[in-house]
Amino acid sequence: MNNLTLCGIISIFFSHSALAECGFTDWFEYEQVYKEDGVIHKKTYEIKKHKIPHLAYLFKVNTLGVNADGAPNAYSDEDHKNLQGKCPSKNNFLYKGLDCPANAGYKIKGMKWWSVLVVDSKDTSAAFIRTSGEYKGYYVSKTALQDRKISDETDKNKWVNSDNVPYWTFPASKNFSLKESTGMIGDIGYAINQKTGKSSAFIIADVGGPSTEFGEVSLQLARNLGSKNPDPIRGGDVNGDYYFTVFPNTKLAPAWPVTNSTIIDIAQDRLEKVGGIKAITTCQ
Repeated sequence: MNNLTLCGIISIFFSHSALAECGFTDWFEYEQVYKEDGVIHKKTYEIKKHKIPHLAYLFKVNTLGVNADGAPNAYSDEDHKNLQGKCPSKNNFLYKGLDCPANAGYKIKGMKWWSVLVVDSKDTSAAFIRTSGEYKGYYVSKTALQDRKISDETDKNKWVNSDNVPYWTFPASKNFSLKESTGMIGDIGYAINQKTGKSSAFIIADVGGPSTEFGEVSLQLARNLGSKNPDPIRGGDVNGDYYFTVFPNTKLAPAWPVTNSTIIDIAQDRLEKVGGIKAITTCQ
């Protein structure tokens, strides 16, 4: 295998002519409707599909949401006790965890925090807290993609670690997730940030909520795309010009664990089939 990195532009794909045409055509509009601070917002995204049926689709976003789920130090019980449902910026509060527990919905009325955090088997009204080891005092956050051979939900190796695996968060909306050929958890994709010149393969590893950014990614994917300070609480330096290309039907069996090198290999193969990076970045 060539010496490719997750965050490097794969040079062979730049050998395509600068006059390469967009290899994708208009498919559908995805409208995201969500409530934030009591105000209803709407965002519309243009989704394009490759000319070869079921091979790939792409979309563009100009900013990223950052998802810390799966990281063993994502959420701290001490932060929960001190903040009591609030999420101040990191300039105003020194967090122990990567993210604010309220962002996991923990103890927030109407929020299903148990879909994000492992429940304490001895007290099902509370999240499990590690009592020893490197991550003592932290909750265990889950991802939709998981190692199903591991039955113990408190085992950090069961989940996809946001801090070292590049992943994208799949939209929960049925208007997107149930549409044929939008893919599934475990599928592979490729993201490009034209602003920084960075790119990265990724895996679909989690499912977002109603207000989740369409371009929500793991900490590692944000870094791969050029963010020096990705922040799950306030976003960080994540503005850019991003192309996301998803390759349906690339999910492996088992779907997890998968090495980063395998994610790269699959993305490289599919990039060749869609016509390379130029066939993506020429799309408007």
